Amino acid sequence: MNWQAVASSADGTKLIAANANGSIWTSTNSGNNWTQSIAPNYNWTGVASSADGMKLAAVSLNSQYGSYSGLIYTSINSGLTWAATGATPNSWLCVCSSSDGVKLAAGNENQSMDFSTNSGVSWNPVSIIDGVYCLSIACSADGSKIISTDSYISTSNDSGATWSQGSAPNGQVWSAVASSSDGNDLIAVAPPAPMPGGASASGGVCTSTNSGTNWTSNYNISPSSVASSSDGTKLVAAVNGGHIYFSTNSGKVWDHSGPIASWSAVASSADGAKLVAVVNGGGIWTAQSSPHPSINITLTNACLQLSWLLPSMDFQLQSSYDLINWSTITNTPVLNLINLKNNLLLQNSNGNCFYRLKSP
Repeated sequence: MNWQAVASSADGTKLIAANANGSIWTSTNSGNNWTQSIAPNYNWTGVASSADGMKLAAVSLNSQYGSYSGLIYTSINSGLTWAATGATPNSWLCVCSSSDGVKLAAGNENQSMDFSTNSGVSWNPVSIIDGVYCLSIACSADGSKIISTDSYISTSNDSGATWSQGSAPNGQVWSAVASSSDGNDLIAVAPPAPMPGGASASGGVCTSTNSGTNWTSNYNISPSSVASSSDGTKLVAAVNGGHIYFSTNSGKVWDHSGPIASWSAVASSADGAKLVAVVNGGGIWTAQSSPHPSINITLTNACLQLSWLLPSMDFQLQSSYDLINWSTITNTPVLNLINLKNNLLLQNSNGNCFYRLKSP
C-alpha cells in the first residue's frame, strides 16, 4: 500500500496508519494485528492521535479531475467509527492533536490553517505568515505551541493567533516536524528537493531548544519524516530510500538501523522506546527497545509525589525499607496530559523508604 501517515498513542499500544489508496487502518496491540476501519476511501495525507489513542483525526487530499475536495474526519473510539467534521473542504496535508484530543490543528496547500478547540466539532481559520503553507505541523501536549513548515519554519505560542519565524535556514523544503510535549524542543527535517530556478535544496536536520526562536543545523542526514519522545531527547527520522536514523541525545549524534526502504512516516511512543514506521508502496514496521523510566520524587504537603514518564512497557511501582524485600504499590497513578508523566501521591514514611519501577 501507498502508506502516507502514521500516529501512535503515548504508550505505543494504539496505532493508526493511512494510505493514499483510500483506507485507514488501526491497531490496538502495538502493530501485531491491524484492522481496516470504515473510514471512506479518500486520499489520506495525515493522521493524529490523542495520548490514550481514543481520539483520532485524519485529513485528506481528494483530487479527481483536478478538483480538490479534501475533508477532515475524526473518531472518538480508536477508529471504530468515523465522522466528517465541519471543516471547509480543502487541500489538507497535515494534522496534529493535543494530548487530550480536544485541540486540533490542520494545515493545507492554500496558505491557511484551521484550528479546533472541541475535538473537531467546529473549526476556525487562523492566519499564517504570508507565503507559508502547511506541509507539516506539530504541537505541544496542551496544544498552545504550534510549529508549521514548508520552505520556512513558523511557530506560534498562542494556539495559532500569532506567528513568528526563527533562525532556521530558508531554502529547504522542510517536510516534517516533531515537538516535545512542552513544545520547547523541536526538530524539523528536509529531504533533498528541487527548488525554483533549477536549484536543488540539500536537505538536512534542524533542532531548537527554545520553541523555535533559535535553531541548530545538522546536515549529516536528510530525512523525509521525524518523530520525538515526550522529553525531546529521543528522536527517530526516516530517509525515503535510505535507513531509519535515531538519536538519544536530542539530535547531536545519529545512528541508523532497519532496512533501506521508501520510508514515508514514523511515529514514537512518549518514552521513545516503541516506534512504528510505514513504507510508501510497502508495509508497516515496528521496533521496541527496553525503556528505563526513572522516578522523580518531591515532597508536597507532607506527602511524597512520585512521577515518571509513561512507559511503553508495563512496570510495577515497588517500595522497600531495606533494599532486599520489595512490596508492590497497588495505587493507580494519574497521567498528567501536559508532560505525559504518571503521578502518584503517597504518605511520607517516618523512616527511609526506597522506590523502584520493576518490569514484571
